[in-house]
Amino acid sequence: MSIFFILFFGGVWKSFTSGRFEKQLMIQLLKYSAPMILNGIAWWITNASDRFMLQWFMDDRAVGLYGVVAKLPLLIGTFTGVFNQAWIISAVEEFEEEN
Repeated sequence: MSIFFILFFGGVWKSFTSGRFEKQLMIQLLKYSAPMILNGIAWWITNASDRFMLQWFMDDRAVGLYGVVAKLPLLIGTFTGVFNQAWIISAVEEFEEEN
């Protein structure tokens, strides 16, 4: 969903309409990003496999409860991240006012 907003509302789609395609640049980008893609897939498998293992030993209720509780650190991290970003912006603005 965020890619949709960036492409269409951010005006990024305009850069794709030129019809230029640089093959060498694309090869360099793929060489650089291939390990990160593999790492992302490995993280996804690791994070998803725990629920399958739990379902093998427990009932669906336990798996559902685990799924809800496993989301809590993500929510807490998102919540603290918002305040962290807001604090950084205000700290930089205050620093610029002093100088």
